[in-house]
This record gives sequence, C-alpha cells and structure tokens, in this order.
Amino acid sequence: TKIHARIRGVELEIWNAHLESGDVVGDFSIADLRAAQAAELAENASTDMPVIVMGDLNDEFGSPMYDVMTAYGFTNVWEKLRPWRRGYTCCHLADLSNKWPWPSFDERIDHVFVRGFPRVRGTIFLTGKWPWERVRGSSGQLLWPSDHAGVFASLRLPRGGG
Repeated sequence: TKIHARIRGVELEIWNAHLESGDVVGDFSIADLRAAQAAELAENASTDMPVIVMGDLNDEFGSPMYDVMTAYGFTNVWEKLRPWRRGYTCCHLADLSNKWPWPSFDERIDHVFVRGFPRVRGTIFLTGKWPWERVRGSSGQLLWPSDHAGVFASLRLPRGGG
C-alpha cells in the first residue's frame, strides 16, 4: 500500500508492505521472490521526495531482500538509530499464548526503511513484546496482539522535502 502525504510542508511517500513468507517451495527460493518484490517496490517508489517503507518484510539483515533495499539507496532505520540492539520482532507462538517472547524471538523481519533523508534522526522501538502488552482473549486467557512485535518509528523529516 502506498500513500502520498504532506506532513509539516514536507511531501513524502509512505509504503506499507508484507513480503512473501516461507523459505522454499519446490526448487524455488522464497528469499529470491522477496528480493524481487523488494526490487519492484523500490523501483516504484518516488525518487523526487523522501520515502518510508515499512512492514513485515520477512527477511533479515544480509538477506537478498535487505541487499536489494540498500542497493536502491534505502537505509534501515533500526540500524541507524539502535545499532547496538538486536530488535528481534518475530515470533510469538502461533496460538499467541506464550508468556514471554524469549526464546522464540530470534529474528528481526519487520523493518522501517527510508530514502531521501539526509540524516536519519528520531526514535524507534518495539511494541507487543512485553507481558503487560498482552490482551484478554475471548476465553479470558492473556494473548499477544500479533505473532510479531510491532516496530514504532518517530522520524524527524528532512527540511524542504529533501
């Protein structure tokens, strides 16, 4: 999904994506499919204004998808603002019943990327990974709101749109 926004006079594009999940189907690598999906997204993103791409991209640092995004000039916001923290976002148990995200959280596959931000400034943190963030299910059991932690970023926009 793409939106064109004007925030405090700065025009930008904001993309929310959910790339294909999984590893292999037959002889086909799903990682290659995610890289192709990332390339299509990056090729369609504006080059005339700042761009934010966020979502469940289903791949980690060093993956083909990640390499495509950085090759197209995108910067991973987590890597810039919190490089000393792993920031794992995945995954809670499928039935969302685990009490703690550890040890099941072992990968960061949810990302925020930017392009057209001369300096990446702001804050980024995870939600939905602390026990007090669970919600009561219909049976009364405390459950996680999602199988992934959410990534929340508050970014300082570039001046004048570039």
